[in-house]
Amino acid sequence: MAKKANKASGVKFNEYDKDQRKVLLKNKKRKRLKKRVKIVLVVVIIALVIAFFVNPISKIKSFTFYGNHQIKTSALEQASAPYKKSYFFAFSKKQYQEELKSMPLVNKARVSANVFGYVSVDIQEASIVAYGTIGKRTYILDDAKHVFALNDDYHIASLQKYPKLQKFKSVEMMQAFLKEYLKLPDIIRSSVSDILYDPIKTEDKQVRFIMDNGKAIVVRYDEMADELSVKKFNYQAYVAAYSDYCTFTIRNDRVVYMTKCK
Repeated sequence: MAKKANKASGVKFNEYDKDQRKVLLKNKKRKRLKKRVKIVLVVVIIALVIAFFVNPISKIKSFTFYGNHQIKTSALEQASAPYKKSYFFAFSKKQYQEELKSMPLVNKARVSANVFGYVSVDIQEASIVAYGTIGKRTYILDDAKHVFALNDDYHIASLQKYPKLQKFKSVEMMQAFLKEYLKLPDIIRSSVSDILYDPIKTEDKQVRFIMDNGKAIVVRYDEMADELSVKKFNYQAYVAAYSDYCTFTIRNDRVVYMTKCK
C-alpha cells in the first residue's frame, strides 16, 4: 500500500507505525527524568560527603606508638596533638613523619592509618653518641644529628657509658662538633672516652680526644672528619708503631705531631 505523509507535523511515518509524536514526547520525558535523577544523585553524594566531614567519624581519633624506649610516649603524644581531631583525608602522613623525625632521638617514623581515624606510628630511635653539660644542663647528642637538653621527656638509664663533652661553650658548638664527629671512622669513635674543648691562642676550635687506652688525639673539630680519616690518619697503625707516644696532634697541614708518654 502506498505510503502517506503527514504534512501538518512535518514528520514522515507509515500509517501502520506507532504515533511518532508520542514516541518523541516519551523520549524527551525519559531524558528529563534521567537528568533529574543524575542531579539528585549528585546532590545526595555531596550531602553525604559534607555529612561525613561534619561527623566525628571523619577525624583522627588516636595515635598509637611502637618502638620507643628512650622517648616517653607522652612526648610523642604531645608532638602529635595538633593532628588530633583533624580531618582524616586532610592528614598528611609524609608531613607528620618529617615532623616526628625532627624530634630528638627519632631516626625514622613509619606511619599507617585506617579510615576510622586510628593512626599507628612505628618509631625507630636514634642512638646516643655522646653527652655533655653547659652550666647546669645536660645535653644529649644522637646519630640523627640532634643536640637536645635532657628533660622529663626521656628515660635514659645511664649516660656514663657514652663519651662526655667537656668545656664546650654552647649548643651551636656541640652541633658543629657532632656534624663532623659522625663522619669519623668507627675505630676512633668506639675508642673515645672523653672529648675536651681545648683551644689555644692559634687554634680556637681545637679539641682533645681522650682515648680508652690513655692516648690522646688533638685536632680541630671543624676539620676532624677529613684529618682523622683512615687514609690520612690510621689510628690503629699509629698506636701500634708508636706505642711509647701518648699524644697525636693533627694540623691542617696533615702533619702528625707526636708527644712521648711521660
